[in-house]
Amino acid sequence: MIGIGDRVVLLINQGRNQEAKKLLEDHLDNNPENDALKYYYAFTLLRLGENDKSREITDMLMTANPEDARIMELSIDIDIKDELLQKAESKAEIYIDMDPGNASAYLSMAQVKVAQNNYDKTQYFVDKALEIDPENISALNLKIMVQGILGEEDTNASIDTALELQPENASTVANHGIQLLREGKTDEALERLEYALSLEPTNYLARYGMLEAMKNKFWPYRMLFKFKMFCSKLTAKGSWGLIIGFYIVYQIILSVARSMPHLEPFLMPIVYAMFGFFILTWILDPLMNIYLQTNKYGKLLLEKDDKKMANLCGIALIGAILSLLFMIVSPRGAWMAMIFGLSLIPLGTFLNPTQAKNQKKTTYFTIGLVTIGLLALLTGGDMIIFGFIIAVFAYQWYFNSVMIGENARVMD
Repeated sequence: MIGIGDRVVLLINQGRNQEAKKLLEDHLDNNPENDALKYYYAFTLLRLGENDKSREITDMLMTANPEDARIMELSIDIDIKDELLQKAESKAEIYIDMDPGNASAYLSMAQVKVAQNNYDKTQYFVDKALEIDPENISALNLKIMVQGILGEEDTNASIDTALELQPENASTVANHGIQLLREGKTDEALERLEYALSLEPTNYLARYGMLEAMKNKFWPYRMLFKFKMFCSKLTAKGSWGLIIGFYIVYQIILSVARSMPHLEPFLMPIVYAMFGFFILTWILDPLMNIYLQTNKYGKLLLEKDDKKMANLCGIALIGAILSLLFMIVSPRGAWMAMIFGLSLIPLGTFLNPTQAKNQKKTTYFTIGLVTIGLLALLTGGDMIIFGFIIAVFAYQWYFNSVMIGENARVMD
């Protein structure tokens, strides 16, 4: 059974998940009661996104083998994927109590904590795992990832340690590439991330890093990337403080410019720059995904939801361009272009929330916005156009609240 397990892992790392599933189903037909085969089958189903079926098999295995560490780890992984983080944390606590000398038990808890965006607790449990097993490459890679997010100075030292242990580990190489990206070394990052993908084409870190590196080739996105890296260190209160503070400063400068005409030539460029930056943070990601969708390498890396949003944004962008051309014969083209342009904001973000309930809400919100936008295009009514503009800005504030709730740093 070990040989089959190794072959399954190899197939999955090569992105051949369906082949792994078929191999296991063929063996299970002949050995339906073999728990080792069932474990690998549940593991493969999870990689394929068939979480419910994977959970059903894993729950049965846990009942029969309550002290099997691998099954416990798989059960925790399923809970993390399904965003049942409190449940996953409870299981991780049981796992640690059950086997306190096992580095993997602390690593499982660290993975729960990183899913909760609790980076300080992640580091605590990762360090506990590394005390037991200093060469645990998974723990080292998780440590590197969190150190990078927090911008810690010894991130590169941890990368060097991991590379010395396993220089061809795809996650380690990907972490190295992402760190180079944080340091502004885009070309070097691209080389490392390309190598990581050659080692393991389905590696999440490598795919994420390569997408970010391709976007970072453009100067405006590099600035946005640095801004996002800064925001990832903030708590929810800090994120809202930044947004509200930025808006207050914007309003103060605008008010001073209007009340003191002699300062207007100096202050209005700052106002325009701040407004442009605000809008850019909303539409640059969608525009970059349109670019990636047209790139022969980028479209292979984009996830299904990203491709769907990129296609919808592409339609909106074409509509905006055609509307600008329509301005030659009719002034209606200006507000038509504005409607199509503003549509990029919801169309490029509505599938970004990871929690199903949040994604459903942003989807319904976007459907409503598109409906209002279509009415505005068909009627040209001033009130409908104004309502559409207000609704788009309301959507963005709501979207910010959703994403801050899901991604803001947790500290306790």
